[in-house]
Amino acid sequence: MALAAGLGLSAAGCAYRNIPGWRYQPPMFSLSRPDAPGRLTLLGSVHAGLTRFYPLPDQVEAAFNSASRLLVELDPRVQAGAIRSATAAAALLPDGGTIDQVLRAPTMEALTRAFQADPWALRRLMRLRPWVMALLLPNADDLAMLVEGGDGIETHLIERSRRRGLPVVELESPAAQIAAFAGGSVEEDDAVLALRLAQRSSWDRTYSEIVDAWRRGDLAALAALKERAFPASGSTAALRRRLFTERDQAMAIRLRDELDSPTPGLAVIGVLHLAGPDAITGILSTLGVTVGPIGLP
Repeated sequence: MALAAGLGLSAAGCAYRNIPGWRYQPPMFSLSRPDAPGRLTLLGSVHAGLTRFYPLPDQVEAAFNSASRLLVELDPRVQAGAIRSATAAAALLPDGGTIDQVLRAPTMEALTRAFQADPWALRRLMRLRPWVMALLLPNADDLAMLVEGGDGIETHLIERSRRRGLPVVELESPAAQIAAFAGGSVEEDDAVLALRLAQRSSWDRTYSEIVDAWRRGDLAALAALKERAFPASGSTAALRRRLFTERDQAMAIRLRDELDSPTPGLAVIGVLHLAGPDAITGILSTLGVTVGPIGLP
């Protein structure tokens, strides 16, 4: 940051590739099977991104340019209607209930404080389940960095794939993703929202730290951030299993089977799926897939 400032560059707006001395190598792995002809490159992604991510590093561009297909968790444009339907079906509290009836008093007090500048907005959202409220709350760090969903790695590469006529293969369904968030107990929902509110009120820098670790390919830092955002023990343990272990098992099987195709492909999934003791790379190894790091320290 100091070097960029000294050269008159804005780290907030300058493309990462153009900042001297900055490592720009997101986590990437090669995937292969001894009994299959195919090869895949697995790239860790940041779903909501920044314009400064682009142009991408040479290794990412080379993997994309040589790919015969792009594999992603979901294509949000194609699945927009299904995502809305799946969310709507699971978002509301049953029997006309409201969020103040299911939250513990401390969590409800923290939620009320979060909306103190616009209490009527909270009134309009009272029917939502706590997990939906946790997803809707903007992070002050995200707002300060001008994060945009349209600048996410998948969105960027999907749009480029469409222009190239490159097939986009989805590894999941909207229903499976929403079920991972919505499948918890009332106690888990409360714990998730309470954690989100606590991090938000303390101006937690999780997003910017994830972006920085992603930029450098620092899997150890990403594992620590994954634990901070989705603790693997306590009230959020079941959520972490659903969001990562169970989804990763299903996606790993799809990736293993994609290696039966003899043409190369580029697979792009959220970077936290590549970090920690429950990383998808470990699951792939148990399925007989050879996983090799590309350009990582």
